[in-house]
Amino acid sequence: MSASFLQRKLCTATVRVSHVILVIIVLAVFVTHTIFVYSRESLEIQSILVKDERNQVITTSKVATKDLYERGHFNDPVTFARICDESGASVNLLILITSAPSRQDHRMAIRQTWGHFGTRRDVGIGFMLGNSRDPATEEQLSAENHLYGDLIRGHFDDAYLNLTLKTLSMLEWTASHCSGAKYLLKTDDDMFVNVPRLLDFVREKSGEKRTIYGRLAERWPPVRDEKSKYFVSLEEFSAARYPTFTTGPAYLLTADIIPELFSKALEMPFFQDGRCLPDGDRR
Repeated sequence: MSASFLQRKLCTATVRVSHVILVIIVLAVFVTHTIFVYSRESLEIQSILVKDERNQVITTSKVATKDLYERGHFNDPVTFARICDESGASVNLLILITSAPSRQDHRMAIRQTWGHFGTRRDVGIGFMLGNSRDPATEEQLSAENHLYGDLIRGHFDDAYLNLTLKTLSMLEWTASHCSGAKYLLKTDDDMFVNVPRLLDFVREKSGEKRTIYGRLAERWPPVRDEKSKYFVSLEEFSAARYPTFTTGPAYLLTADIIPELFSKALEMPFFQDGRCLPDGDRR
């Protein structure tokens, strides 16, 4: 099976679209603890070239992201070495998977399937979580991390509306603990990743710099239905269309841009669903 990965949104305000790359995508759906894999040959993987340009304010939020984000992570740095040893000097691909405290079954499904590639020296795999605020759940997470050593936990409540904070936590952790990695793949815990195919892809693109690979969402309108979990008010974002962004089940970044993405995202107005939204145009 030839396959790759799917993609989503990224927190930066300074991006511009570059060329188009065609690859085959594989999605995995976890249903009653069973993984069903299917391919979609028509999906496009596209790249975004990050530029140094003036930020454009695209949300009317008065809350600065830096005022809401608490830096740092709960875990002992010794645990982090299981994910990324020696600051990632030998890591070609770091895969960080957004998960939720209650989704232990999803994490186990990954560990027992494609997650075993994390035992390779050139691949690091970890799960991004926040705080559950439930003592029993926290105890379970502590035991899980003691056993597997692959949980990265930021200082935020783990909730859908805090996806922006989880994304920032991912960028901060990579910049602080795995700065030597060549590429970072962000994905979700209900995805199946063809790691060998992805490694081939990053080797082919080994000379690329300041680039984000993903499926581009162009001219997507905000969801105005107040009953939807994706609801975005006019106060949060007043335009009829979003700027172009990469969609979220997974996206791939060259690691050289991560420190800058993190620092610039902190300066942006807070946008709850994880988009800090790019200022860019398709070319």
